[in-house]
Amino acid sequence: MEHRRVICVLYVSVLVLLISGIGVCEGRAAPEGASSSANGRGRSSYLPSFVQQVLQRRPKGTECDTLDFRKSMLTRIKEMPLIGLFGDIKGQTKFEASGMTVAPHGGRDWLWIVFDNLLAIGRVDEQFEFRDQRDLLVGEIGKDSQFEGLTYVKSTGRFFAVEEIYNDAAHALEPYTHEIALSDDGTTYTTIQRCPVHYEFKYENKGFEGLHHHEDAHGHKYLLGLCEGNFCSGGAEGRTTGNGRIIVSQFNGQAGDGACGWDVVKEVPIPPAANFVDYSGMAFRGNKAAVVSQESSAMWVGSFDFEALEFTSEGAVYHFPRDNHCDMIFCNVEGVQWLDDVRLVIASDKAKKDQPFRCVDHDQRVSIFALPVHAAALNPPGEHLTKKYTNLMYNNQQLQQQQSISKMGMPGTGEIL
Repeated sequence: MEHRRVICVLYVSVLVLLISGIGVCEGRAAPEGASSSANGRGRSSYLPSFVQQVLQRRPKGTECDTLDFRKSMLTRIKEMPLIGLFGDIKGQTKFEASGMTVAPHGGRDWLWIVFDNLLAIGRVDEQFEFRDQRDLLVGEIGKDSQFEGLTYVKSTGRFFAVEEIYNDAAHALEPYTHEIALSDDGTTYTTIQRCPVHYEFKYENKGFEGLHHHEDAHGHKYLLGLCEGNFCSGGAEGRTTGNGRIIVSQFNGQAGDGACGWDVVKEVPIPPAANFVDYSGMAFRGNKAAVVSQESSAMWVGSFDFEALEFTSEGAVYHFPRDNHCDMIFCNVEGVQWLDDVRLVIASDKAKKDQPFRCVDHDQRVSIFALPVHAAALNPPGEHLTKKYTNLMYNNQQLQQQQSISKMGMPGTGEIL
């Protein structure tokens, strides 16, 4: 009888140790002397070694255990908190990055970053060094900008930033572009005009999450806006994976607030291989396209034809690094830009209060990644779509043309910027 009691006591003791260790691993306060890992899943040094081994064991059968997933992992090269980049942070401690672009100034290229919570725009050298005096917060800090994307216009040397504004008459959100001109010394900027994109979003905080300006060989200038939700929607429909959309619009040729605007000419489906819950940023380098997802913690890379304004490859998906339990740690990816054909930089927003602790380590940062070595083989330039997807694009194009004609006549005939 006595030996059974001893066994029970030992059994309960082990359970208590396991539970306390799990508490530490889940980010709860650890006793003094306990250590924790960088991703928030700590390991308690005061536990017996056999218990530590049990706790450190990652469950088998996760997607990280598959060879295909491992081959699709992006390689992290370098990372810097946004607060560490600028020589003068102007009293700011929060940098909720939401979009970025590459543009020249003073005879060289810079990375330009917009923030949800600041009117100032970040100008960053591509070396991403600590407290680099060349890195600036351009303009006044101001209040929340709600900027969700930034793009450069080569022909004017200006930028477009985008935000969502509620339209009381339509009971919907409309994207508005801010045309931005830098001062000669690049330390401040002026907003030239604000112009609506005539596309209505019925769900709050489900508007554009990326922006790109393009001028084709015929002088036509287009604005490409990446929708955050699938089908450009919210709710359950917006989370129906693999249905990303880009809205293409043309400037109406008029100047001044209240007169200028962008008319939608096409809705472009992103290939369903980008099977994401949401879409948080996009970038182009020649005909190469990159689209990132915050909730899926992944990046899709494919090809885009700017003459036809459509994707020309199914592309491939690459995953941001995970922790030892195969949980996502890059949870707030927003902006993305190409540095060259293999390396890209992302900017991360601030972690939300309801997100796991493991998401905090990589928020409010710029991070540089490299595509896997076999990426070119998976996504060769000019790879053609399957017949099924080509038909999908054709049907969507016909539908959009009919809608455009019924609303405003044949698109592309008006004066353009």
